[in-house]
Amino acid sequence: MKYTFLFKVALIGLVLIVLISNLGLSDELMVKGDSEDCNDTSGGPYCTIAAALVDAGPGDEIDVYPSSAGYGRFEVESGDLHIAGITEGEEIPKITSDVEPSSIHDDLIYYNSVEEGVVVDLLLDSSDGDGIEFYSTEYVTVQDTEINSSAENGIFLDYSNRNIIYGVMVQDSGEHGIKLALSERNYIAGVKLKDNTKDGIHLLNSWKTGIGDSIISNNGEDGVGIKESEGNAILKNTVSNNDKNGIGVDESSENKIQGNTIYENSEHGIYIYESSYNTLDNNEIFDNTSDGVYLKYSDDNKIKNNTVAGNAKGINLASSNNYNTISGNTVKDNEEDGVIINLWSNYNKLLDNNIYGNEEHGIYLLDSAGHEVTSNVIYDNLDGMHISYSAKNYISGNVFKENRNDGIDLFGSAASDNVITRNDIVDNEDEGIESDYVEKLEITFNNVTGNASTGIDLDDVEYIEILGNRVTGNGGPGLKVTGDSRNVDATLNWWGDASGPNVSAYGYHGDGQEIVVEGEASVPFSPWLGSDPDGDLDEPGVQLTSPVTVVVDDIGPKPSLGTWDPGYLNRAIAGTNYVDVPAKVLVKHGTYELTEELQGEITLVSETGSTPNTFINNESSGSEITIAGPNVTIGTRSGYVPRGFTIGEEVTVRTGVDASTIALNWNDLQSPVHNDGDGRLDAEFNWWGDLDPSDQITGDVDYRPFLPEEPEKVLGYMEENGLESPRAAIAGRLIESGSSSEKLVSRMIVSFGVKPGEAEDILDEYGNYDVRLAFRESRGDYESFLGALG
Repeated sequence: MKYTFLFKVALIGLVLIVLISNLGLSDELMVKGDSEDCNDTSGGPYCTIAAALVDAGPGDEIDVYPSSAGYGRFEVESGDLHIAGITEGEEIPKITSDVEPSSIHDDLIYYNSVEEGVVVDLLLDSSDGDGIEFYSTEYVTVQDTEINSSAENGIFLDYSNRNIIYGVMVQDSGEHGIKLALSERNYIAGVKLKDNTKDGIHLLNSWKTGIGDSIISNNGEDGVGIKESEGNAILKNTVSNNDKNGIGVDESSENKIQGNTIYENSEHGIYIYESSYNTLDNNEIFDNTSDGVYLKYSDDNKIKNNTVAGNAKGINLASSNNYNTISGNTVKDNEEDGVIINLWSNYNKLLDNNIYGNEEHGIYLLDSAGHEVTSNVIYDNLDGMHISYSAKNYISGNVFKENRNDGIDLFGSAASDNVITRNDIVDNEDEGIESDYVEKLEITFNNVTGNASTGIDLDDVEYIEILGNRVTGNGGPGLKVTGDSRNVDATLNWWGDASGPNVSAYGYHGDGQEIVVEGEASVPFSPWLGSDPDGDLDEPGVQLTSPVTVVVDDIGPKPSLGTWDPGYLNRAIAGTNYVDVPAKVLVKHGTYELTEELQGEITLVSETGSTPNTFINNESSGSEITIAGPNVTIGTRSGYVPRGFTIGEEVTVRTGVDASTIALNWNDLQSPVHNDGDGRLDAEFNWWGDLDPSDQITGDVDYRPFLPEEPEKVLGYMEENGLESPRAAIAGRLIESGSSSEKLVSRMIVSFGVKPGEAEDILDEYGNYDVRLAFRESRGDYESFLGALG
């Protein structure tokens, strides 16, 4: 007669098979006890039902084929779980004990080398040793049993595998409620463990054990203790009021602690010691006397998607914990710090956490280094983040808001080489960023706005780079630098107004946020950003708009920090090269060096006024001006106002650059121009110092029409005569000056681009009258002009 078994494994059931569903690899599993190739370890077909249950996952079906050896007939029902084996036409017998103990003495029930069976409905009181001990057993189920007041362990599994403990209560044991030693693939579900002297459940050298849907409380040590054990799953338990930790993991790896509720334990909610590659996921951890999660000497663990609330500290990486990831957690309302990483714990990641309402710091880094702190939201703590003697941390994409003191606070000379970039540091009740006695700090592309006191407060610091930030609307100065602070660079920031910051220390009074400089400090602030750089206020940090506007003025200390060449214009160009977005650089009157390469997407113009007031002169270095990328413009005009430069250096377009995208116009060029790139360089409407620019160019350079004099004179002539066309102005300007012969020579040079000597030869050969007549007939075409001359 054919037997048909259908096992439906539900995630909400009380059977522990579901707790290790990650071990299942099949959607449909087959049990064929009569098959010659059945194998309980290979993934099927299986020889026994129990082996198939081990590998089953949520929603899997197990098909059981007829076997002369038989599989037994049984039914287990609980909530959403239904495991049934039926024989056609027969009633399903209720489950009963079918295993006789190996011995019974002193109220101890001992099972030795039993293979497959069921122990059910026992009530054991006051055993002198273990309540039930299994040695070298497999596929035994203990169900609906109560064990009280055992002198040692309530249930002890030793060298025993693939057993199930289900629906059991163990209380008042002299040692552990349930202990497993040197055992694997056992499953404990739906148990109640309380008032045991040591751990509720203790795993020692045990592997791939599942513990789930159980209530574990008021035990003398840990609720669940895991020692030197690997690959276990602790899922969906309630663990509370234990005298030490809710769950303790010691020298153990690759364990999964998921979906548990862990509260009011006398020490830590979860304790991890000398353990690696464990995962803590989706647990509720609250109101524990010490820390919610505590790690010591533990590496490569994942703490994710947990709620950690109302503990002393939320998550504490106490000492020498490296390469751990803390992600997606809610850490709130803890009595001290939300997350603390302490004492030689290095290279950990804090990602996408919500950290708020903690009495002390949201995040506290102490004597540790190399952490990545990214995309967290941190608010309503004392300080959003405190960094003390901790180096080389990367803090990016976070929101630090509405904290009761500072958004970010840094302290100590060992707190060096930290990077704070692209964060929102807003509406905190004191400073946005405070830094004391710190070296080598980068503060870049942050929104530092609306803080009650100073936006960025620096005291006794060195090598601080403040670049690309949006600093506006703070209750005090945007930036304050005091004490013996050296090598602080505050260039290329937006201070809330195009005119730049108000810096009384250097006699400059823009309408933006104030920069206060006291003591020995020297703080370059020019160039600055001339427009609000943030294109997306919904994203943390400054998301650069295009184009970026940069204002250059030769005021305040000269920039010199970092690897960029010193100087105001060099800093502007290097900064725009660095951000790699289109930029408009507005240069105020003055003399500047330009030795930084123009790497592309840059428009370089002078402020409104005459070209002679804005000079580019590399006299101290003798370097040329190099264009190393496409889409570069140097000089233009605004109506009748020149916006170019007096350029004293040679200009070179580098090999491989698309020169057809480069424009060099309305400048006073005092040195040659070289095009080593591809395509034709636009160099029209420049004054070259004489009427024959041909000897000042190499490569393909379109220099015609060129200006017969300085740009401001030609544009002044256009304005005076109401001319719109620069070409007409050039011709008119030439005709107005000189003798009749000189005017004709100038006209040929300007109109047709001929060299002065060639124009003079034509005039000598044909005379004034024929040349004038040829001009009239040619209508501006050189070939027609020559044809008219005959």
